[in-house]
Amino acid sequence: MNRSIVRNRAQIDWLSLPKTFQEAILVVLSLGLEYIWIDSLCIIQDDAKDWHRQAAKMMDIYSRAFLTIAATKSTSIDGGLFSLISPKYEAKVLTSALNTPAGQALHLAWLVVAGLWLGGELLQE
Repeated sequence: MNRSIVRNRAQIDWLSLPKTFQEAILVVLSLGLEYIWIDSLCIIQDDAKDWHRQAAKMMDIYSRAFLTIAATKSTSIDGGLFSLISPKYEAKVLTSALNTPAGQALHLAWLVVAGLWLGGELLQE
């Protein structure tokens, strides 16, 4: 058996993990979950037989997942899960307060993303 497989089964050094893996593990732990499946760690990458054997199980593995994490904007394995976005696409919550002619206080709140109004709420006191 490959020495790195034996070593990794015993322990994987945190600092040796790419940033994307570290952040995925932190997300899983912050949700109180105990297990994570990282396919490139769980499948022997340079072994075609293992890859085909494990690929056949992928539908079952992912269909039973509580959560699937994909680093879709990452440019590399070290890119991380999170990225900065243009301020143009940041969500903003806008609020306002006014009084009706009858003196009732109204509070308005709405969500705006990229200049589009996505929803609002009217709260009466």
